[in-house]
Amino acid sequence: MKILNKETGLIWEIIDPALQKRLLTQENYEEVKMNTKKSTTVQKKD
Repeated sequence: MKILNKETGLIWEIIDPALQKRLLTQENYEEVKMNTKKSTTVQKKD
């Protein structure tokens, strides 16, 4: 599962289910669906 850190704009691939669950309960993280055929740029929100 790939998770976006909304504060830094970094996307992390998290494989530990416990960590996935913990991060998704925090407001600064959200799951992202990435298309592997195309690169996607995530811009930091101000």
